[in-house]
Amino acid sequence: MKRQTNERAVPFLRNGRLVYEARYDAFRNRVWAKVDAQERYYLYEGDTLVAELDANGNLVAEYVWGLLGPIARVASEGTVQFYVLDGLGHVRALVGRVGNSWQVTDTYAYDSWGNPIGRTWNTQQPFTWNGAYGYEYNLATGLYHVGAREYDPRTARWLQRDPIDATGGDPNLYRYAGNDPVNGVDPSGLDWLDNTASFFAGWGDRLTGGLTGHVRDWLCDILDLPRWEPSDACDERYLVGCKESYMVTGWGPVAADWIRRLRTMTER
Repeated sequence: MKRQTNERAVPFLRNGRLVYEARYDAFRNRVWAKVDAQERYYLYEGDTLVAELDANGNLVAEYVWGLLGPIARVASEGTVQFYVLDGLGHVRALVGRVGNSWQVTDTYAYDSWGNPIGRTWNTQQPFTWNGAYGYEYNLATGLYHVGAREYDPRTARWLQRDPIDATGGDPNLYRYAGNDPVNGVDPSGLDWLDNTASFFAGWGDRLTGGLTGHVRDWLCDILDLPRWEPSDACDERYLVGCKESYMVTGWGPVAADWIRRLRTMTER
């Protein structure tokens, strides 16, 4: 696949044969793709894939999401499979109904960069490595569709330069997650997130009722740095940090109420 200087992927050719091509909407969502002459249309809620349609507009599958990632895949005939994710947000198994019992139907394993290893899956579905963050795996090309770009785990690089250039914080516009795929993710394809930072941001924001968010903004303004926030308030690490903070302290809601009161008083 050739690299392109904007955020759109060019057709993927193998041995002179067209294997993959895609089209995108104004929000960089992939809305149509053709893989080995098979067409698919994709429906999104925001930037979250919720359904696939075939070339005739018939439903292929729906995807049910929770706060921490995909929960279930519902095929057009009504077959339901549930996702099993690990602590890093990678899909490790699908569980479905086989006869009169629930069984593991597919299992997944990867190296740190997202290359599949020990593959034992049959279901054609996109969420595998970093599935909690909406990464969509393309079996025909071996690429991940991630927000604005396509990621190649074999070279550990993006195929397109960063659409926002160095604003994302990395002068290397093709490097993936600062070369740290264990602690970094990049759901938008624009600006990678540090999982540890997201966790402690969630911890602090829950603990202080949101006050730490204002402190972050204040410090960034003083130091003339871009403001940092979790790019997704439903980010898994951010939510886990919130939950752990509440379990340890128990007074997160009280702090939040006091902060709201203070804000109201200062706005009068």
